[in-house]
Amino acid sequence: MALSAGAFVTATLLVLLFGGTATSDDLRAAAQTAGCETFLNQSAAQWAYRQNPVGLRHLDPDQAGVACRTLPCPCDFELVRVVLDLSAAALTLADLPPGWSEMAPGMSGDGFRICGAEQGPSGNGDATEVRFQRSQFGPFVFESLLPLPPGYGPAAMMLLRDIFHPCEWDEFDPDGGIATGRLTDPPFPAVGDDHIALRLDLEMPAFSLQGDIVVIRRGDAIAILVHLAAGAPLATVDSALTESLALLIDVRLLAITGG
Repeated sequence: MALSAGAFVTATLLVLLFGGTATSDDLRAAAQTAGCETFLNQSAAQWAYRQNPVGLRHLDPDQAGVACRTLPCPCDFELVRVVLDLSAAALTLADLPPGWSEMAPGMSGDGFRICGAEQGPSGNGDATEVRFQRSQFGPFVFESLLPLPPGYGPAAMMLLRDIFHPCEWDEFDPDGGIATGRLTDPPFPAVGDDHIALRLDLEMPAFSLQGDIVVIRRGDAIAILVHLAAGAPLATVDSALTESLALLIDVRLLAITGG
């Protein structure tokens, strides 16, 4: 089994410090437990951190990009950008009830309106997105996972609250119809370090949409879960399913971020 450069560094240290031959399991365990005391100087710690920024992120507690800054020089203060791989928090078909299927990517349209202001796609190149449908008429489940730069999580939630907040608005379609939109904040279980949970109701002349929007933050990782149902004349979203999916995503984010 191939080992990362960070694991190779750890293996070398194990041999130098303790002698003998390190197994793959030894290397994985050491990569998670190696502390600043393992390294002779800051430059060595920074080099290992650069090779394995996720596995050794505990060497940089405030996630500022510098490992073990109290170690003696030689020093390397070129910042390491830690981008978490959040793909393990993505929902799969196995997480949904029977009868659901995957949707083709890129089916969300050019933009949408929330509280009367048009919103577009996130455009985050590091985002992981999955989409599911029960049928071509719904219901639908969308999940976006956004890894953020170190320390950006709380600020990102402030920006998201500027978009997702209780409000009402009207829209006019080209045929002269009026659609009334409403976001409310019903009770929702506590998830993540911070979360936003809203109910969307969009009433149109021929049919309606109802949906749950849940934003979960764990550290500098954000998950956006959208569960939509369509109906005529009224739609009812399965909020119990929304809650179970949100709790599952939160557990997976916690396992990735370490709390």
